[in-house]
Amino acid sequence: MYHLVKVITKIPRLEGWTCGRTKTTAIVKNVLGQHSFEDSCSELRKSKFSLIVDESTDLSTRFPSDGANVMMRARKSLMTLLTKNVPLSFVLKCICVLLMRRYVEDVTCDIYNYFESSPKRVLEFAKFQNLCKIKIHKILRPFQTRWLSVHAAVARILEQYNDLKSFFVDAVDRNDILAAENVLSRLNDSTTKFFLQFLDYILTFFNNLNREMQSESPNSNSLRA
Repeated sequence: MYHLVKVITKIPRLEGWTCGRTKTTAIVKNVLGQHSFEDSCSELRKSKFSLIVDESTDLSTRFPSDGANVMMRARKSLMTLLTKNVPLSFVLKCICVLLMRRYVEDVTCDIYNYFESSPKRVLEFAKFQNLCKIKIHKILRPFQTRWLSVHAAVARILEQYNDLKSFFVDAVDRNDILAAENVLSRLNDSTTKFFLQFLDYILTFFNNLNREMQSESPNSNSLRA
């Protein structure tokens, strides 16, 4: 609030005008705020707009949302209330969560858990890496709410993707373990690698933004219009 006081008192037409916290608060609430509210209402009355909720960012539809029950269930959800009052609404359920679950949670977690549950398998994979003359790197664990860890886990699997396939082919031939068969089936699916490559590319931008938001020092010189 105090920085607004300094801004207002520097306006040419208001030179010499005193303005403290109380007066500035009144200006923001009763003048600037009211004007913005009326201006927004005027625009909404004459223009079509999208309803964006639950952190959705897709502006191309009437009501984009994820698949949470409170949003999309058949009874007493925002979707049912919206379509009841606005029958012509177009509803689009976001599939990103399902894709993330299939290609991040299932693939990366299954591979991680396969090795994590057995020191013997970790040793066998290290020997396999050494035999193939590849970097001896551990498979990383992704955390659902930490994008930095997800990206690291995805990048590690892509780094050794073909070698992992060869390792699990051998594991299935030697042990016929269901867990190894499931992982091998996913690795043989070309869609898996395609989606992991997409995540490896796009998560770079999210992580860079995440680091900027966590920065303790200002970086105004990098702002763009």
